[in-house]
Amino acid sequence: MEQRPRRHIISHKFPYDVTNYAADKTRLAMRVLEKVSTLSEEIEEKVMRTPANGINLLHSTLKLATNNASLNRVNVNFSFEIDGERYFILLEEIFDKEESLIRKSFVPMGNIAFVVKKNEGILSLIDTQKESYISRYRSAYQAISMGRTTLGQIFCRDKRDNVDECAMSFSTKPNGKMITNLRVDDNTTPSEFVNEKVGASRYLNILPRMTAPDHCKPNELVEIEVQFYQGNTDKKIGGVDWDGLIIEAVDGYAPHKRVKIRDGKGKFKVRALDLVDGDVMRIKLNTKWYSDKAECKIKVLSNP
Repeated sequence: MEQRPRRHIISHKFPYDVTNYAADKTRLAMRVLEKVSTLSEEIEEKVMRTPANGINLLHSTLKLATNNASLNRVNVNFSFEIDGERYFILLEEIFDKEESLIRKSFVPMGNIAFVVKKNEGILSLIDTQKESYISRYRSAYQAISMGRTTLGQIFCRDKRDNVDECAMSFSTKPNGKMITNLRVDDNTTPSEFVNEKVGASRYLNILPRMTAPDHCKPNELVEIEVQFYQGNTDKKIGGVDWDGLIIEAVDGYAPHKRVKIRDGKGKFKVRALDLVDGDVMRIKLNTKWYSDKAECKIKVLSNP
């Protein structure tokens, strides 16, 4: 499988000192670790009476804790020695592409985020496109508007992909500790850039583009080609098989409503039905939760 981009976001507002990211072929685990010394005195003493656990957090996708910080503070099953300090798991969530409730969101162009609602202390999995369907916010604005901290994201090209090879994004404090053996790009990205720059995350995902004729005659049937690219770059993407792109003929007519994508590309036909000289046939590609993934316009001319 072709190497996918990985991003490390540095945020001064990120509230956690230590994070852990581990993945295998079907699962991605994200955890927040906190010092045992922050627990109540009684629980701290109980934890410190037992040796630190030998589970290798670099690799483990086992279920070790809950996604609820309050519950994990009173029921500490595992503790770990990190740089001479004892830690426990404050938050944990695992995405499993075969078993998670959100597994149906693991499709081409899918973006699954691990988010913590600050006033609840719950780590959850969300489909960012489904969530923004009504608000139309970008995922960064959506998180800000809902008072959330994003631990990380996973981006899907094809539902057959191995999870540990997917494009991902991770967040830490400027001097935060990230425990992982997952490859992360050397360059770091300021959170301000991600929050303010439109399209800052597009290179992590894939997007379709259409190639269409500049013009056609009234009622003429024309063919449009579709190719997936790595986000807003000029790098063509293969290996994507999907039938989920929805054709929307804003003007004109599409006899089929889906595009069959094989190895990253496909084609479909549209007709300038009942359009006259001077009209423009406008065609869009959508998904179930996201409109306007791609758009093209074809001029209608009687005598081109």
